[in-house]
Amino acid sequence: MLLAILAFSLSLIGTFLVRSGVLTSVHAFAVDPARGVFILAILAAVIGGSLTLYAFRGANLGEGARFEAVSREGGLLLNNVLLVASCATVFIGTFYPLFIEVINGERISVGPPYFNAAYLPFMALTLLIIAPASALAWKRGRIGEAVKRVAPAVIAAIAVAAISLWLTWPKPVMAAFGAGLAAWAGVGAIIDFLKRVRFPEAGFVTRIGGLPRAYAAMTLAHLGLAIVSFGVIGAGAWKSETVSYVNVGETIKVGGFDATLEKVEQIPGPNYGADRALFRIEKNGRRISEISAERRFYPVRGMQTTEAGIRTTAAGDLYFAVGEFQEGRGWVVRAWRHPLVVWMWIGAAIMALGGVVAGGGKRLREVTRPASSAVAAAAE
Repeated sequence: MLLAILAFSLSLIGTFLVRSGVLTSVHAFAVDPARGVFILAILAAVIGGSLTLYAFRGANLGEGARFEAVSREGGLLLNNVLLVASCATVFIGTFYPLFIEVINGERISVGPPYFNAAYLPFMALTLLIIAPASALAWKRGRIGEAVKRVAPAVIAAIAVAAISLWLTWPKPVMAAFGAGLAAWAGVGAIIDFLKRVRFPEAGFVTRIGGLPRAYAAMTLAHLGLAIVSFGVIGAGAWKSETVSYVNVGETIKVGGFDATLEKVEQIPGPNYGADRALFRIEKNGRRISEISAERRFYPVRGMQTTEAGIRTTAAGDLYFAVGEFQEGRGWVVRAWRHPLVVWMWIGAAIMALGGVVAGGGKRLREVTRPASSAVAAAAE
């Protein structure tokens, strides 16, 4: 119940951040103090009211059945603690500059070094425990049996970490370690699933249909989290970027690809004029595709914008943005290579599917209340 309150509260706080303009960010698309005060009042009513009700009614919430620390319930509890702690690190890093500015008027910024140091360890621990915790028995389990159950995933984790290190060197070693943890979590979930349905014994398809919805949802969620982790590591730690002046016919390199600027033409838009650059993308001398990027000018507002050219594949995304032209030097071109970006969307979709599976089954709940003597007599 408390987690549900906090989750909805954070969504409202996010609305306040991007609507009030209290943070200077590309995501803050409105600067309206009056609107911010109104949303702040909604925050006080909804969050304050919810937490107040929880404080008054918390004593009436049942503790549930008792369980040992080494059990699947214990794994769920530890997982929740780690996720809440990681959420708290992001919350503190986001709001700390605001608190400092209110206290002493000093403006500071909190950047990637803080989040990498404070957030990533919690997520690494989450990926580490997720496979053996899901293999534990309810109420009371044995950690040795759970680890033995998913032990083959260690081989997959080591292999993925080694291959990642070899392919991405000299990129950060910790990124390869994170890829190994993601493989450990994902392969561990798959191995536990296959053992529960006794694959490849006869009748395993029938046993898949007989699995509890909660277990199927858990497997999907863990697999989705592992895929999301690969996407985050690829887009964050393995990205490549280049900025260069390019003339028509010249080539730049980014992430193992060769991009040749074939032409730049002026095109009219409905309310803007644009310079459209066409890039020919090749790899190892073989033509792969073409990407076009635009630099637009809106005369009414006197504003310039860029429309990035994007090529999305399962292996990663290529982005191209074209800037101003300088005589004698060429067009300013920025190119990025972000591996595995689409994996974040695929993994999130699988996690969402797990939620649908968990919520789609019938839930039988028996609520018993002490009956008064009058009610008991009437029932007789």
